[in-house]
Amino acid sequence: MKTQFIVILSFGWEPWSFVFSELGVASAAVTMVSFIPMVIIDFLRKGAVTSLVIFELVWIAILWGLWLATAIKTASFNGCDDFGSMLCSRYTAVKVLSFPVWAILVGYWILLLVFTVMAYVGGNRKIWTAGVRDARFTSSGADTVVTSYEGLGYVEEKPGSEVSIPPKVAHVEP
Repeated sequence: MKTQFIVILSFGWEPWSFVFSELGVASAAVTMVSFIPMVIIDFLRKGAVTSLVIFELVWIAILWGLWLATAIKTASFNGCDDFGSMLCSRYTAVKVLSFPVWAILVGYWILLLVFTVMAYVGGNRKIWTAGVRDARFTSSGADTVVTSYEGLGYVEEKPGSEVSIPPKVAHVEP
C-alpha cells in the first residue's frame, strides 16, 4: 500500500478523481476516435456506411449526448476551493470545452436533420441512405438522375432522363 502511494505521488496521479473529468476524457476519446475517421472515410470513399445521412445523424446524437452529460456533470461540481491547482485546472478545462463542443455538435445535428427532412418532404426519398457529401438536399429525387461512367470519372446530371451506362468494350486478342 505504501509503495503504491509513493508511485502515485511520484507520477502526479491521484488515487481518486472526479466523474466529470473521466466523462470528459471518455467523450473526447470517443469523439476523436470516431468523428475524425468518419470525415476522412467520407473524403476517401464514396458510399461508406459511416458517410450515410442516417448513420451520421444517429452517431452525432450519441456524441452530443455524451458532451451534454459531461457539461452537466461539470456544471454541477461545487468548485475547487478545497482542492489543489491541478484539480482546479482540470475542472476549468473540462468546463470551458464541454459546452462549446456540445453546442457545435447540436448545431450540426439540427442543420443536417432539417435539410434532410426538407429534402425528404421535397420528394427525395433516398436522402436518408445517401452519403452526406453527395446528398442532394435542394432537389427532389425524381427530377435528378446521376449517371456515372465507370472508369472514366465522369458524372453527369440529366433532369428526367434514364440512367445510361455505356457498354464495356471487350478486347479480343487474335
